[in-house]
Amino acid sequence: MIIQAFGITDTGLRRKANEDSILVNETENIFLVADGLGGHGAGNVASAVAVDAIEEHILDYDPDLDHDLDKDQAFDLVAGAVREANARIKKINNDSNTSGRGMATTIVVALYLLKTSTLVFSHIGDSRLYRLRKGALVPLTKDHSAHQAWLDGGAIGDEPKKNVISHALGLRDTIPISVDSVTSKNGDMYVLCSDGLHDYVTDEEICQVITNSKDQNVKAICESLIEVSKKYGAPDNVTVIVIQCEQQS
Repeated sequence: MIIQAFGITDTGLRRKANEDSILVNETENIFLVADGLGGHGAGNVASAVAVDAIEEHILDYDPDLDHDLDKDQAFDLVAGAVREANARIKKINNDSNTSGRGMATTIVVALYLLKTSTLVFSHIGDSRLYRLRKGALVPLTKDHSAHQAWLDGGAIGDEPKKNVISHALGLRDTIPISVDSVTSKNGDMYVLCSDGLHDYVTDEEICQVITNSKDQNVKAICESLIEVSKKYGAPDNVTVIVIQCEQQS
């Protein structure tokens, strides 16, 4: 399997600063979207620290990562990277004199193992990973949010706001970390995104944009997704990574 990837982060139409950070490491096939929580402090710093920590942790395992990792090694590596990011942000919060809860960030991270055509991934908060296969878009992550908990509980009572996050990096010494994986098939596409996309653009619309752009490259698809978010006013920062998988001929 070979992959092509591209990512864009955009401030949006209403925010003055971009607190999202992005990583598209095509050499080692490491992909990451981080959405800093500005309401708690320096969200842009938190998201940037998360990106640096996760990439450094993975590359420290093997600077010339050749993706010969087995599944258990890859799971441990990704979990360790997320744990390291949490520790770095929490230390900055502990060492500073910030009021309130300090800075934090959500993340979704994916490591693609070429040898086995496997995407290993983890997330904290409401940054998401989707897979598009044969015209069907399926979320591979479930938000850590009050809104998702409300849905899981049968949508009883008042609907919580979507931006109330139950887990984020940097707020606690330890956080629950789950790692999962999927095996790719020819033609699969993956989308990593911040809530600046999925909070305002429905899954059906995301799917439609991608399928309507199927003859375009991953860069054009990313641009189209950013544009549709702007159609709805882009009230938040929006970040998108698209990964396309193709069988080697």
